Amino acid sequence: MDTNRSQKKVQEFLKNSNKFKRKVRVTQKEFKADPSAIFKQLCPSRELDWIDGWDCELIYTKTGYAHKDCIFTTGDSNGLGKGVWIFTNYEENKNVELYIVNSSFVEQVDISLKQIDENNTLGIWTSTYTALNIEGNKILESMDEIDEDLVGALEGLEYFLENGKLLQQSR
Repeated sequence: MDTNRSQKKVQEFLKNSNKFKRKVRVTQKEFKADPSAIFKQLCPSRELDWIDGWDCELIYTKTGYAHKDCIFTTGDSNGLGKGVWIFTNYEENKNVELYIVNSSFVEQVDISLKQIDENNTLGIWTSTYTALNIEGNKILESMDEIDEDLVGALEGLEYFLENGKLLQQSR
């Protein structure tokens, strides 16, 4: 078998493998709620109820709510700009994985819910960003280690779970 072409491609890539950057950010938050209450809110439609300023357009969903293979988009009002969001894993009350693709980078988001006790759950948001171009490299380089937008959104989720309404954030 002639594999010269693929070997050449691999060697070129390995020679320049640090061309595009990758960054991982992890955010944890403890909630006074069971995993099912939190999990239900990890949905583009339901995020309208607890993220002040959130907006999205549903592209594909069987129910109007999140599920595996659900697809939606966000516009310029999203903190990281326009993007296409795709749910790739959806393990009820435990885990959600989705990918966000925009013109500069791909973000993989893994959200895990770990029940601490009857009334408390730890949520772990792991975001892995991979630049797609030089602009993506610049964006990743400028990112703080702490995702303040996510921290603010999770405060909104906590408020919603405790009070049943949107926390109006000052802008």
